[in-house]
Amino acid sequence: MEPKLFTSQLNEYAEEFKRYLPVNINLRFETVASPLALCEETYLRPLFGKALFNRMATYVKDHPTLDSGDSDCTLIEKTRFALIRLAVWKDYDIIAANISDTGVSAEVDKENRLFRYQEENLKRALKEEGFNYLDNILEFLEENSQEFPEFEQSG
Repeated sequence: MEPKLFTSQLNEYAEEFKRYLPVNINLRFETVASPLALCEETYLRPLFGKALFNRMATYVKDHPTLDSGDSDCTLIEKTRFALIRLAVWKDYDIIAANISDTGVSAEVDKENRLFRYQEENLKRALKEEGFNYLDNILEFLEENSQEFPEFEQSG
């Protein structure tokens, strides 16, 4: 599964991800591509409707750097902010693990690992920020409904 709102070409060193979430350079596109695509299908398509989501995906394909500053660009930027948080939250345990044919382990040294309460706080923050920002996106769509007729038709 490939996400539609983030591109592998602009994430060789997590460049796009860093715009929306301060991440370590080790967060590779391949690691989060599946959770991103899953969150697009699970949370965004039902929220936006198929027509608006497809419009956004086409826009990203045609304008990968999002440098126009128009309403479509703003909507995608807002959506990416929520999406990267939801994707990392949703697959946090898998992203944090090293899975191979010899078993599953953590790559982090024991003395460098987060305490359980820190991990739980991080996961909760990612989830809350992601879902709360979806409300911000809905408000933006309502305020700019004339520019996004697909959204009004979806509900």
